[in-house]
Amino acid sequence: MASPSSAAVPRVREPQGEVKLTREEFNRRLGERSTIPRLIRCEKQIEQLMRLREKNYEEFHRNSRKRKAGPRIADTAFKLPLEWLDTRQRIFDALTRAPN
Repeated sequence: MASPSSAAVPRVREPQGEVKLTREEFNRRLGERSTIPRLIRCEKQIEQLMRLREKNYEEFHRNSRKRKAGPRIADTAFKLPLEWLDTRQRIFDALTRAPN
């Protein structure tokens, strides 16, 4: 049986570099999914959608469904994503049900 001191030392991972896609790569990846004939007929609308998605991606608009934080948050007027608030509430609910 190996002693704790002889265990392999885990490899430290370096932080991942910039992952922002170039416009060309973003459009290429989105365009790969547009091989369906019905979508090909809607190329102008798809291009508009791609520009809108690219803008949101660049401006980091990842979560537009938000509401005021409410009680138990220091700044109650701060808008937080609904998904985050729901997850937080489920964690609180689980903590109240868990035995101490």
